[in-house]
Amino acid sequence: MGSSVPKGPIGVALVGGGRWARVIAGVLLEIPNVAIRVHTTSNAHGMQEWARERAADRIEISSAWPDAAALPPAAVIVANASHDHAGAAAAALREGLPTLVEKPLALSEAGAADLIDLAHRHAALLAISRVPLFARYLERFAHEAARRPRAQAAQIIWEDPRAEQRYGEAKRYDPRLPVLTDALPHVLAILRTLCGGGLACLGLAMTQGGMRTSLQLACGGMPCSVVLARNSDTRRRTIQLQTSPEPLRLDFSQEPGRLTFDGREHDGDPEWNFAPRPLARMLRTFLGCAASGTADERLDAQSAIEECRIADTAVALYCSRQLEWLAGRLGAPLDYEICYALSEISCSGGGRQAPDERTLSLIWAEMGRTGVEAGAAALRDPAGGDEGIRRLLRTA
Repeated sequence: MGSSVPKGPIGVALVGGGRWARVIAGVLLEIPNVAIRVHTTSNAHGMQEWARERAADRIEISSAWPDAAALPPAAVIVANASHDHAGAAAAALREGLPTLVEKPLALSEAGAADLIDLAHRHAALLAISRVPLFARYLERFAHEAARRPRAQAAQIIWEDPRAEQRYGEAKRYDPRLPVLTDALPHVLAILRTLCGGGLACLGLAMTQGGMRTSLQLACGGMPCSVVLARNSDTRRRTIQLQTSPEPLRLDFSQEPGRLTFDGREHDGDPEWNFAPRPLARMLRTFLGCAASGTADERLDAQSAIEECRIADTAVALYCSRQLEWLAGRLGAPLDYEICYALSEISCSGGGRQAPDERTLSLIWAEMGRTGVEAGAAALRDPAGGDEGIRRLLRTA
C-alpha cells in the first residue's frame, strides 16, 4: 500500500488545462508542501486567470511541455484530453518520473501495453487514476459484500445529465470519446474490486444514437449488467449485487451516497464532511508512492490492459450497432439523437469539435445518397475529421 505524503517540498507537473486539471490543482493546493507547475499548450491564459482568482502563489503556468532537465518535478500528473494521455505520459516516463495518468490510460490495449513496457524500461512508477476505489462508501459496500455469500449477479448504472455542475464548473464530455471509453475504466475497476478479475464482454446494445449503451459482461464468472448514458435526465450512479438473502445496493448519485442492506438504508460515508475525500485520498497516496518508490494496488496500471481489451471489444461492437441504428433512421428528419451519432462519428476522424447543425444536416442528407457505411468511412478519414467532412460533402 502507498505511503503518506512526504513532509518536504513536492514539485508536481500537472499536464492539462481543462476542468479536471483545475479540480486536481485545487485539491493539490490543500497539501501545504506541494508546488504545482501546470503545463497546457491550449489554455495557459485561462489557467493563469484561475490561479490568480485563488491567489494561488504555489502555481506556475507554462505553455510548454514539462522539461525534466531544467526542473525535474517529484511527480507528473497527466490530466489533458484523453487522446493526448499516452503522449504526455510517455514523455514523463522516458525521464524516469513517477506518473499518474487520468483515465483512460490509453485508447487501445496496445497503447496501454506500450506505456507499461516504457515504464518498466525506465524504472518509472506508472499509476492510473482510480478515484472511486478511494471512496470510503465503496470500501464499506465491498466490506458488506465480502460478509455475504458470493453474489449471483451485479448491475451498475452510470448516467450523466445533459447539463451538470461538478466541483463548481460545468462538466462537458469529449465528443471524440464514446461513453464506453470514457466510463468503462471506472466501472471495470469497481467490478474487479467487488467480483474479482477475469473480465469478458459478452454483448452490447445501444439506443439514442449512442447516448445510452447497455453492456453484458462477466467478471470472475459472474454475469454483470452495465448501463452507461450521456445526456440523461439526471446523474445516476448505482451498484447492486444480487446477494442472499436480499440485494446489496449502493446509490452514490449524490456523494457520499446511501447503502441499502439488512433491510435498512445507511449513510455511505459518515466521515464525508471532515475526512479527506476520494480524489484527495488518491492524490496523497500517489505522492506518497512517488516519494517512497512503493506501489498501491488500487493505482496499478497493469489492470488497464484488461480494461482496454474489454473497451476495444466493446467499441468495435458499439461502432457496428451505431451504424445499424443510423441505417434504420435514414430518411428521417435530423433530430437530437441523429446529431449525436453523426457528431461522434465526425469527431472520431480527428476533429476536436462537433460540426455545427447546418453541417450535420448536409452530412445526413449526403448519407441518404451514399449510404451510412460509406458516409461514416469518409468522416473517419485518417487525415482528420474536417478533411473527412469535406470529402463527404464534396458533391453535396
